[in-house]
Amino acid sequence: MAPYEKLSGLEDLYLEDSWVLEIDAGPDHLHFTVDAVMAESHPAWRPRKSNEQYSCLPVEICFDSTTSLDFRASEWPLAVDATGATDYGHIDAFTWEGDRYQLEGDWGSAIVVGPKPTVRALPEA
Repeated sequence: MAPYEKLSGLEDLYLEDSWVLEIDAGPDHLHFTVDAVMAESHPAWRPRKSNEQYSCLPVEICFDSTTSLDFRASEWPLAVDATGATDYGHIDAFTWEGDRYQLEGDWGSAIVVGPKPTVRALPEA
């Protein structure tokens, strides 16, 4: 299985240190809203702010028109961060082969079959 860095739109992101902010799983889609850590090679990269550990970009990683989705939410209670928001953790593993994608993290796990995911930048808060 190939690493996510070989997918267009994800090659300049480091998901293992990025924060999953929201997950939307439906019968034919899986969307992750992520505060994504950018590599210096990313076109939107900028030096990190003094209060940031990394240079981040809010993105949505979208698996749409899926033909199969096996999404399993974590059985562990999710943490709540200092602002009161749900802390889903990171995407710790993301591999793929053909049209099959496997993802895992504190939030749970997913096996997705369908078109390759799209990545779109979101407005910064």
